[in-house]
Amino acid sequence: MIDIAILGSTKTALEYAHTTLDKTPSARITVYTEDAEVGFPEVPISEELVMSELMDSIPNNWYSSIPEGI
Repeated sequence: MIDIAILGSTKTALEYAHTTLDKTPSARITVYTEDAEVGFPEVPISEELVMSELMDSIPNNWYSSIPEGI
């Protein structure tokens, strides 16, 4: 297991954390930030996401650790 500390909660930092967990599920990631809630910045980011465009980028085995019945 590897331990990773991330300073700050920018979008890039959180993307890095998710990518690391995708590649190394046993990693332990700690995010240090002054934000009250990580992912909810004081100044909202109004970036529009079109889900249909993103669905093709999700690997087929992404849900591999979730039981089929869920």
